[in-house]
Amino acid sequence: PVGSVTATKTFGLKHTIFDDALRNSWTNTSYSSTLNLASTENNRRGTAAIKATYIGFGAVRFRLVSKFNTAGYSMVKISIFGGAGTQGKKIRISVTPAAQTYELILNEGKWTDYQVPLINIGNPATIEYITFQEFSNFASQVYIDDVGFY
Repeated sequence: PVGSVTATKTFGLKHTIFDDALRNSWTNTSYSSTLNLASTENNRRGTAAIKATYIGFGAVRFRLVSKFNTAGYSMVKISIFGGAGTQGKKIRISVTPAAQTYELILNEGKWTDYQVPLINIGNPATIEYITFQEFSNFASQVYIDDVGFY
């Protein structure tokens, strides 16, 4: 048989920030949160994920000193597992240089794959920081995996 299949989600990353570890010279500059960048407790794919324990309005933030050129990329991709009490809570994506923000709604007890078109965060030409900030003022725990651009 010959045929094709279509999917609403794009598989893989063209530029990786995190998959099992930080990649491509991205560094951790998170604040008001506790991170385990090599947690094996609950991962989406591979062997490790980021276990993030947020304090209200804390953030998981990554920096690329040389700045990421977004030419040829169309979206940010991230997978998040919502811990206890996170159903309906928000994580806001922002980038520096400042553009726009975009809110992700968490799903408790399962992995959710998010694809955010760059136009939804201001279509920046370059990115030095990308921030995933807890935005419900709620102390919570999430797992993060497969972060990057497509």
